[in-house]
Amino acid sequence: MKYLVGIDNGGTFSKTALFDEKGKQLASATVPTQTLTPKPGYAQRDMNELWEVNAKSIKRAIDESGVDPEKIAGVSFSGHGKGLYLVGADGKPSYYGYEAYCKVLEGLDQVWEYFAVK
Repeated sequence: MKYLVGIDNGGTFSKTALFDEKGKQLASATVPTQTLTPKPGYAQRDMNELWEVNAKSIKRAIDESGVDPEKIAGVSFSGHGKGLYLVGADGKPSYYGYEAYCKVLEGLDQVWEYFAVK
């Protein structure tokens, strides 16, 4: 039997759920996440810390289920909503991840629209 893992990165927690092929949930694990607020109106995440949180929640769900990790056929992520999480060519985080309401992102939608390929 193959298994599937789903990870939801919410605003306050990251939750991992592990399912069998028929969609039955076998285990879940929740780990708190930290949102950095260096000043009013700013909301950012340390992407390396977020990686560690996800790894921890995945491990907990696998351990709880007793499933052989080699039999996991797929992993899917969902996020807390709009935001900006950039990675470099090396696949590593470029900087902090920004949540949608962070003032750093004000006006960015207009920049993207201006440079969009149509």
